[in-house]
Parts: sequence; structure tokens; C-alpha cells
Amino acid sequence: MNRWQSDLYRKYGRVATQIAADLLALRPGDRIPRVQDYARRCETGNGTVQNALRSLIEAGAVQVEARGHKGTFLVQADYRKLREIAGLASLLGLMPLPYTRRYEGLASGLYEAVRQSDLPFSIGYMRGARNRIAALHRGQADFAVLSRLSAELAVAEGGVVIVMGLGPQTFVSQHGILLARPEYTGIPTGCGWASTRRPWTRRG
Repeated sequence: MNRWQSDLYRKYGRVATQIAADLLALRPGDRIPRVQDYARRCETGNGTVQNALRSLIEAGAVQVEARGHKGTFLVQADYRKLREIAGLASLLGLMPLPYTRRYEGLASGLYEAVRQSDLPFSIGYMRGARNRIAALHRGQADFAVLSRLSAELAVAEGGVVIVMGLGPQTFVSQHGILLARPEYTGIPTGCGWASTRRPWTRRG
């Protein structure tokens, strides 16, 4: 446990670390959750939440601004310090094995994006989308890079969310179907036994 964690645990325990973890997902200009919301989630009093937030401010981790009935907004954040307080020493992402230049470029882009935010960061490589999702569920990684299809299937199964889309052709350029018999050029529409017995589209 680092110095920030030790001081905060002694005073306000898990409330301060919970707030720090939540603020990592916000950017300057975002509204932070209400005191009563944290009090309800952490099953504690409003005063404890206010003191925990004040400790984060005094530690130099965040600056906030109260705007009356609009709520309280994040003005500035030291994300490295917030990660220390939240007990998140470094950010680990999982990617497919870098066997293409596209994956190598994606890994380089992720490194550069996170480096600019001054967060400790590393990338691990793991074959198979299901294996990467399983590692997320076990808490072995903070995020995983998947194809859009794999991500949507994982979300449908529950337990994970898509936090960012990287745009078309950033993971693979396109999908294709390989046909074993060169005289066939496509797959007919339809279903049922009759369609399976019809020859596929042929050349000539």
C-alpha cells in the first residue's frame, strides 16, 4: 500500500478509493456523481463522502468546481495520482498476437495515446477473443482489444461493456469466405435441404 492509500485508508477507507477509481473515467468538464449517490453506494454518511473528496483535493489528485443546482464538475485531475490512490498501479491491455502490421500499428497507437495521458501502461498478447474476455473476467487485465463482432457477442453474454470503437478497418481490413472448389464463385441464398443440394454459383 502506497503513502496516499495508507493516509486515506486510515481516514476514510474505501470511500476515497472508490471515488478515485470513478474519477479516472471522467475528463475535465464532466460532472461528478453527487455526494448522496456515493453515500448510498458506499453505505456511509454524506459527511464521510465529503471528507473523502476533500482529501483527494488536498492530495492534489483533483480540482473540482461547484456550480449550484447543476452539480459539481471536474476541473483538473492528476490521473497518475488517482490511479495510485485507487490501487491501480498500471494499466494492462490485451491484444491479439501481433502477426500483422495492422496489429503492430494498433499497439503502437495505443502506447502513444496512453503515454500522452501519463499513465503506466503495458500490453499483453493473447490468442483468441474468448481467452482475452476470460482474462478480463478474472481481473488479469483492464481492457481487451477485440473485433467489433467479438465485442458485441461478449457484451450480449454479460459482464463487459464496449468503452470505445476505433473505427472501420482498424482491426481487420475485411472478412472473407474461402471456397475449396475453384469453380464456385459464391454462395446461393435460401435454406433447407434443396438449397444444399444445388451447386453453388459456378464460373462459366
